[in-house]
Amino acid sequence: ELFAYPDPSLSVDTNTFETFKYYPNPVVNTLTIESGNTISNVRIYNIVGQQVQVTAPNNLKTTVNMNALEDGVYFVTVTINNAQKTFKVIKK
Repeated sequence: ELFAYPDPSLSVDTNTFETFKYYPNPVVNTLTIESGNTISNVRIYNIVGQQVQVTAPNNLKTTVNMNALEDGVYFVTVTINNAQKTFKVIKK
């Protein structure tokens, strides 16, 4: 008998963010996020880890208005298919 087990290195997470992109960085007013998979939510944290903004676009593309945020460094956590990716953006 032959048993096949899924290879852990071929996890869903790697494919989830394959077509993921965000721009511009630095951000002036709005941050655009695009993905091949539905973006369930976008959370923005300030440099000390406080959540300052959250949106639930449920779309393949979303625009986050960062006008109200002060200039500085922010961490953006995007959730797609229950997987998360965090990246740093600079607001000018």
